[in-house]
Formats: sequence, structure tokens, C-alpha cells
Amino acid sequence: MIESTHSAPPPSSIIEDLQRSFLHHLQDTLVKDKYSASPVDLYNALAYSVRDLLIEGWLDTQQSYYRKDSKRVYYLSMEFLVGRFLQNNLMNLGLREEWKAALAGMGIDLEKSWNSSGMPDSETGGLGDWQPAF
Repeated sequence: MIESTHSAPPPSSIIEDLQRSFLHHLQDTLVKDKYSASPVDLYNALAYSVRDLLIEGWLDTQQSYYRKDSKRVYYLSMEFLVGRFLQNNLMNLGLREEWKAALAGMGIDLEKSWNSSGMPDSETGGLGDWQPAF
């Protein structure tokens, strides 16, 4: 018997928390609403929301480095892709499906949006799919 590859939908409380965070950054950080937000504003609201989830772990790591007086090597590459970085963070946090559901609840299709966000890794360069329905 073949089992379904679809997992159970994320709990509504997680979806609501993610939506609140997204709307907080859209309204309070970017000072936009559903009428004035551009596709890039919607992308940035998502990026700020994901960044909030990453901050605590990042600070713990940095503090550990300072306490241990660890040596560090820095590598700077101009080849990084902003959109891919956001996608990787969603996957690494294990929240890709939760964000997909949260944004879908607001009329935003996460999957279609990666290539139309206007970010440097965009294949089309267009902005059309980040249109909210709210």
C-alpha cells in the first residue's frame, strides 16, 4: 500500500502566529497595507518575519563564539541569491509548509511567488504573483 506524501495541515495557532508576524511587519515595519503593498513589500514582510525566527539562535551562536574565543573565517561572495536564502531559511526552520498555509490564508501563493518576487534570483523579473487577496 502506498502512503500519501501529504502531511497533516499545520495547527491553526501556528498559522495565526505567522500571519500576525507577517501583518505586523507589513504594517509596522514597512508602513503598508493591503492596498498600498507592492509585491516586493510582501516579500520583505515575509523576510522580516523569518528573520525574527532566526535571531534567537543566531545570537546564541554568536555568544558561544565570544565565550570560547573561537577563531572565525569570513567568506564574502557576490553570488548569493537573496530569494534562495529566504527559501533555505524556511526549509531549515522546518516552517515552509506552515508559511505556505499562512500566506495562502491571505491570498498569497508562496510557490508561485519565488520566481516573481523581483529578487535577484528571479527568473522572470516580474512582480505579478505577489498580489494579496486578504
